Amino acid sequence: MNTQIHETQDGETPIDEDDREFLMPAYAHITTRDELNLAEATNIVFGIRWLNRAGHLQAEEVLDQWFLRDLHRNMFGRVWTWAGRNRTRQTNIGVDPGVITERWAQLLDQARGWIEYEAYSPDEICVRLHHRLASIHPFTNGNGRHARVTANKLAESLGLSTPGRYRYEWGFDATPAKRESSRRAYLDALHTADGGDYRVLVELALRPAGS
Repeated sequence: MNTQIHETQDGETPIDEDDREFLMPAYAHITTRDELNLAEATNIVFGIRWLNRAGHLQAEEVLDQWFLRDLHRNMFGRVWTWAGRNRTRQTNIGVDPGVITERWAQLLDQARGWIEYEAYSPDEICVRLHHRLASIHPFTNGNGRHARVTANKLAESLGLSTPGRYRYEWGFDATPAKRESSRRAYLDALHTADGGDYRVLVELALRPAGS
């Protein structure tokens, strides 16, 4: 049975019927969560292609707010009119909308410092950026997926992987029997990182998909 578009799982940003007005015209027919997931997944493929065409980037280029907005726009802009734009309302996750730009700039400054002063291992820097960016929750939706792609692009810029190759797979398993358990493990690791302990999240990030 299809899940209605306004029904969500734990950890997802709620999508109510009022949000349907922000679907791009080509997707205005969407009425279920399954249809929305498929549309977004297709859009993300185009976003990843756009990112891969950018080739190798320096860390400073990845840690740029406008670049990261463009990344989100390319990942979700075929489906949502708000792609790449700061959210304008309070959600169950994230900072107040009025301070998104400021908090985001502070995070990117901190990440540059982590790299310059080798404050953490390169993997932890990438994973910390992912966690903190998702916590700010700058966009209406798609924040976790955007942050995971960002972490992988930063890893590439730091020499941890080659262009177009993902270093972090987060242990996700798409098979029906394991999908929810792998998702729960990811959410639990995020909650642990909320308390400042990133060891579980780093370990999970490096775990191959389906393992």
